[in-house]
Amino acid sequence: MAWLFVLAFGGLAFAQASWVRAQRRDLGDMLAERAATVGGRAIDEATIEVARRGVAVRVELVDSGLGTWGAEATAVRRLPVPGRVTAGRRGFRGLGDIAVHGVTLFCDDAELARRMWSRQASVCWRRLSQAALVVDGASVTCTVRVAAPRTVSALIDLVAVLAAWDDGVERVLADLPGAEPLAPPRLGVVLAPDGVEVRVDLTDEGPRLVAELGGVHARGDLPVAVRDWLGRAGLAGLRDDDEGAVVTWMDVERDPARIRAGVAALRALAGRHEDGPYR
Repeated sequence: MAWLFVLAFGGLAFAQASWVRAQRRDLGDMLAERAATVGGRAIDEATIEVARRGVAVRVELVDSGLGTWGAEATAVRRLPVPGRVTAGRRGFRGLGDIAVHGVTLFCDDAELARRMWSRQASVCWRRLSQAALVVDGASVTCTVRVAAPRTVSALIDLVAVLAAWDDGVERVLADLPGAEPLAPPRLGVVLAPDGVEVRVDLTDEGPRLVAELGGVHARGDLPVAVRDWLGRAGLAGLRDDDEGAVVTWMDVERDPARIRAGVAALRALAGRHEDGPYR
């Protein structure tokens, strides 16, 4: 009798494993179809990547247990400012709660949460069930317990909205004279006519705004005009690298006058400031 029980149990386990694999395969096909409809691509049978709002969102099937497959979406943030925001569960100690556009968030910086969480984020969140969201450091991650076509679409939308959030920096840079946006996912612009790049760089100390002009160098004593413009640029320094001269601010500078002054310092270094719009 014991051997009959073992055979029966083994057969049941094999059948269940086969069913789970089949379910995973079907859901993987659903993911691939979903990726194709929005211009994404399949990484493997359980993972897709979709470009949305200038960020790449990766969605992967995850085992929720008891034969259920969920989905997890992740993306790298364009502007990874310090601070942690979660929804669906507190997840971390020391977080307070706040309601923003009808959704309860857990965070360590209420003002950051208010700025980051938009009405569109609330719409996407309400389309999800049994979901958990974490915005922390350089990434956004959201997990749902049960994967379904509509759920995956909402998951991608939510993660893209939050990862693309730039706290208004893109708008500030776009208003600079002669600005054209850099190709996503880079957050920045290139300025006519001389190709000055103003962008956000990610460093070990956090995001920094930089302005760079190739073909010029900040060596030796700086001209008076350069020092004057730098003095107006706020907390910024000028350095030399292999490609050219770089002005780096101590954080993500948002004041247009200071940013223009940093650009003017580079142009003064190249002898171009007399004809520029930054006098």
